[in-house]
Amino acid sequence: MPISIRDFETNIIGKIGRKFKIVEKKKHHIYYEVWHNDKKICGTHRSHKSSGKEIYNNTLSEVAHQLKLNNLKQLYRLEECSFSEDEYFNLLKQKNVVSD
Repeated sequence: MPISIRDFETNIIGKIGRKFKIVEKKKHHIYYEVWHNDKKICGTHRSHKSSGKEIYNNTLSEVAHQLKLNNLKQLYRLEECSFSEDEYFNLLKQKNVVSD
């Protein structure tokens, strides 16, 4: 099931940004770096497309992997707001990507 770019930026990147610092870099693509305690912990990117376009499962699977999620279902849960920023933080702690 595709996600609109607007929902991606609001419900995924925006939610992660409540707990972590997000650095957005615009180059050939738009890059999102996720930082915690002055250390880059992960990042993802998307192409320059108008806000009405959608991101499809093959790309979303890569995004989930880049954001250190276990699977695409967790990415959809972020987008649907049933996976909180605290749950994401705890997942990254379990994977030893971040510490308190």
